[in-house]
Amino acid sequence: MKRNLLKSLFVTLALVFTAIAAQAQCYIIGNDGKWLTNEAGAELQPTTEDGVYEGDVVFDDSQYFCVCTKLMDGAYDWNELLPYSYYPGTTEEISIVYNKPSKLTPAMESINSPYMVADLGTHKIRVDFNAMTVTVDGTFPEHIYMMGTDGEWTLGVPSATLNHVEGTNLYKAKVKFTANYFAFFKQMADTWEEQELNRWIVKGAVLPNTELSLVKVFDKSSSYINRLGTYEVTFDYCNNMAMLYDETYVPEPETEKHIYFIGEGNNWAINTYFGKIPEVSDGVYEGQVKFEVGYFAIGTKLGNTRNDWDTFNAYRFCSYTERETMGAYSEKQIFKYNDYPSGSFLIEKGNEGEYVVTVDTNEMMIKFSGLVGISITNITSASDNITNYYDLTGRNLGTKKPAKGLYIKDGKKVVVK
Repeated sequence: MKRNLLKSLFVTLALVFTAIAAQAQCYIIGNDGKWLTNEAGAELQPTTEDGVYEGDVVFDDSQYFCVCTKLMDGAYDWNELLPYSYYPGTTEEISIVYNKPSKLTPAMESINSPYMVADLGTHKIRVDFNAMTVTVDGTFPEHIYMMGTDGEWTLGVPSATLNHVEGTNLYKAKVKFTANYFAFFKQMADTWEEQELNRWIVKGAVLPNTELSLVKVFDKSSSYINRLGTYEVTFDYCNNMAMLYDETYVPEPETEKHIYFIGEGNNWAINTYFGKIPEVSDGVYEGQVKFEVGYFAIGTKLGNTRNDWDTFNAYRFCSYTERETMGAYSEKQIFKYNDYPSGSFLIEKGNEGEYVVTVDTNEMMIKFSGLVGISITNITSASDNITNYYDLTGRNLGTKKPAKGLYIKDGKKVVVK
């Protein structure tokens, strides 16, 4: 029995290699962000070694790619492309470590996560069908820098320096935090304008001993950590993640329940949050939350890792439909995700800001107040003073008098006749 299985395996591999040799072509798909099955983002050229291909590949808007040996007639013929395409062979994308071969696996119907490069730009890619590997060239910087951990923000003077761990995409160092605000920088610069082009921060709460998602920002915003002390800081260059680890840290047990807010406000990291509100009475949660434009979801428990959707969804409340829009004075029905697995909530442009949010898990409702800082307790007649008008969702309508109706002006309700 085992001999027959081995013989079958060898025959299959022989057919795969024969098909590759017959094609004598090697394409890269996804690097241009198009992900079309009839159009390659780049074509690698055969080398003097049979079964080995090389070429320069431009990654402009996408850091992801896969390999294939044939293009299809249609733009989305993914099932037909399967026998000719190659992936890492994992359920999650594989971060390429520069100049280090990564495994190349024939595509499978259920496992086709892509490769990911750390930087946009042009990379030379080498595909070796003999060794079944893909190698991407690139240069990791020698250090990753931090500023602000000591309370100082001096141009060209980092407060901490993380060193590259050879053969990986990681940077590490012991860092003492004597101040709360900090940021990561992939390089030092001679001007603040150049310096800010390299700023990376944690979106959402900075929790010790937790994988933290990083985003590139250009507005001088910073990460904030509440607990000061010394941490072993790890920076993942490819995945843009960080961890602040302290083996002595023991999370304080929460004495009250919370609703956690995750989404675009914290880069959809399921193990942290951009806002939380406490339980104020049995099954009722209330507090202030600041929202960005984009989607968000709510639940009473976070995931154990940044992609642990199973845990989060088990304690999640969702909207009736996808893209359920929230704004000032919104009131929407919510559902337990396991009973009604629907969509997330949406903050549209013009509705961003800070609200008092109430989540009632008895009545199964989520409610937003008006924007924090805008009062509507008094009603007056509209005047011609040059101040902005707002509608009752909090949208800024500008200084021009709007059509007849009820609006907010100078923090008061006004009637435009």
